[in-house]
Amino acid sequence: MELLIITGLVAAAVFVLIVLVMEQGAKKRLVFEERLKAYSLQEKMENAIQEELSVPLSERLTRPLRRVVRALPERAMPAITLEGLSTKLMLAGYPGNLTAAEFVALRYSLMLLIPGIVFVLILFSGYSLLHAGMLIFFSGLLGYFIPELFLKKKRTSRQEEIRRQLPDVLDLLTVSVEAGLGFDAAVSKVVEKMDGALPRELGRLLQEIKMGKPRRESLKDLRDRIAVEDVSNFISAVLQADHLGVGIGNVLRLQASDSREKRRREAQEKAQKAPVKMVLPLVLFIFPAIFIVLLGPAMINIIDAFSKM
Repeated sequence: MELLIITGLVAAAVFVLIVLVMEQGAKKRLVFEERLKAYSLQEKMENAIQEELSVPLSERLTRPLRRVVRALPERAMPAITLEGLSTKLMLAGYPGNLTAAEFVALRYSLMLLIPGIVFVLILFSGYSLLHAGMLIFFSGLLGYFIPELFLKKKRTSRQEEIRRQLPDVLDLLTVSVEAGLGFDAAVSKVVEKMDGALPRELGRLLQEIKMGKPRRESLKDLRDRIAVEDVSNFISAVLQADHLGVGIGNVLRLQASDSREKRRREAQEKAQKAPVKMVLPLVLFIFPAIFIVLLGPAMINIIDAFSKM
């Protein structure tokens, strides 16, 4: 009987000891988890602060205003209009990181700002009411069309830059692939060694592929973002070679050769057009100066001879 009591007491003591040890371990684990969460939260806050500080000061200051400005056009304008503007901004390389709504707000702001400045200037001048109204009206039109013209110019200059860079990019891709690198590694080498609109778009292509987007879809999106015929032909050739299993090195070599030949033909065409373009400046500016230099003394002598008669 006494043995059973002692065994029960020992078992109870062992049970209580195990419970205490487990409870202590649970408390330590809870403290460790809380410290780990606090450390993770602090690290996230530090990363957020560093990310916020990496943004330029001008953008941080104008961000709240841009939110307010963006809200009204998004509610007032049709979605299809904003989509069309987004496409134009994408082809222009998103100048100023503007969204479609911000671009619309900028356009209407200029429509009000430029006529306002003209109106203030007219107050201190002697223009009639009709002339003042015409100036304000045309300045409003100017403020409406300036952003559109700027966007069109940015798109044209960006596409021209991409056309100029394409042969060099294809040459570097060809050399990299023939040296044994894969296509993605060759593109990474181009992004590392070159700078410009096309290498930046290729860098975005690599980021999309690293995030898990299929290469074919990434290349098609790249073709849509650039909308340059030569780049579209290059991407179509790469997609077809990938689909058929053709060696990418041969495709890149042919594309580089065609791109160089096309650039040479364009240079020859511009050289042939140069004499025609020079006719108007010659007639308006060069020939009159030559006539004055050559015929001026003779005309002076003729006038003196007639005056003495």
